[in-house]
Amino acid sequence: MTMRPELEVYLTTYDGAQHLRLHGWLKRNSILIKSETIDKAKDHFGMFMIYVNDEMLDKLKQANIEQGMYCDMDVMGN
Repeated sequence: MTMRPELEVYLTTYDGAQHLRLHGWLKRNSILIKSETIDKAKDHFGMFMIYVNDEMLDKLKQANIEQGMYCDMDVMGN
């Protein structure tokens, strides 16, 4: 079985409720959370840095369309 490369992804949330929805989804799907920050800035609430493969990234994007779990995503790597 070939291991798919993991991508480093930064997810930004705009309020506490959204942050908690995203956190719950990441935990339920066993996504590795490298860091979590809460800033409570004017334009955002917090951020997660996660490691995920491309398959789970697609599931995360679909879940965001359905549940609104983050407001911005930056994918590092290929």
